[in-house]
Amino acid sequence: MAQPIGALRAEMSAGWGQFRNDFMQAKKAVQDSAAGMKKAMSGAQASFEKVGTAIKAMSALAITAGVALGAMIKGQIDAADKAQKTAQAIGMTVDKLTALQYAADLSGISQEQLTTALTITAKNAALAAEGTGSAADAYAELGISVKDADGKMKASNVLIDEVADNFAKMPDGVKKTSLAVQLFGRQGAAMIPLLNSGAAGIKELTDEAAKFGLVLDTETARKAERFSDNLDRLKGVQQGI
Repeated sequence: MAQPIGALRAEMSAGWGQFRNDFMQAKKAVQDSAAGMKKAMSGAQASFEKVGTAIKAMSALAITAGVALGAMIKGQIDAADKAQKTAQAIGMTVDKLTALQYAADLSGISQEQLTTALTITAKNAALAAEGTGSAADAYAELGISVKDADGKMKASNVLIDEVADNFAKMPDGVKKTSLAVQLFGRQGAAMIPLLNSGAAGIKELTDEAAKFGLVLDTETARKAERFSDNLDRLKGVQQGI
């Protein structure tokens, strides 16, 4: 028997309503799932970006550290090369010079001041050996001979020790400053704090430098000098190309 039109419409309406509800629920589920996937992907991308940033930062840090290390090594080689050349110029072994540099630094004397003073000392000692120059009078007043028992010139560090023993016994004042300037030139006054320590005080400081590994041996200094000279040669070749 045919179903009444009203009942059919009601049934169709109910079926459509159920279909619509089912469709909306399915749509919402898909949307929720898509949103979840998008959120998950965004989180993953953010994590990848953080990792990428970290890797870049680590790479930059490694490069910076490498450059800094290279600069530090180059600086040490240059310092060793300079010490070797300075030692040759003033007639002192490089180990004595680098040890004395440490002692001078603790006495408030810069390397430039010390180098200038030692250069003048070597020059004045040579003149004093010939009986000329103001330093000859200063050495005579202190009772110091610039030559050893064999008639050879004393090394600069030996003369400094002997002057220091005299200065340690003298009161500070115009007389001491005048003698320091006669012996060490315009940096003489700056040398007084170190000289006042006496030879024993200077030795204590130079021994400390050796203990801390700050004393440069001759072989290492010569290698550094050759390495630095070869770098200069290479730069000259590059500039000529």
